[in-house]
Amino acid sequence: MTGYDEWPRPDDSYPMSGVIRCEIVEELRDPDGRDLVRVTTEQPDAVETKDGVMEFVVLSSQVISAESTITETERKAKDCEDRAKSEPNRADALLREAARYREWIAGLKRGHWKS
Repeated sequence: MTGYDEWPRPDDSYPMSGVIRCEIVEELRDPDGRDLVRVTTEQPDAVETKDGVMEFVVLSSQVISAESTITETERKAKDCEDRAKSEPNRADALLREAARYREWIAGLKRGHWKS
């Protein structure tokens, strides 16, 4: 998945990489010494599995902070805005994409993610 508006479809190949906003509930270490985190996807977007599960234990390396996400998303928004200047026939679509990135950034800055 490359864009935030590209949702997985039933005919896609699974498993696939993606991003889901979450909150860290607990930091753990397994018997092998691996750093883990228990996360919930209930906040901010109420994402759940088809069975209603919203809490997962994952490797801590699989969770990125809101700060790094904001930095990367700001770069993507600026890239879209810059490309809109040099690609007038795609400017509207690029500016809409930049606006979606900026909306996501605003949500992150309001604390919708814990780092």
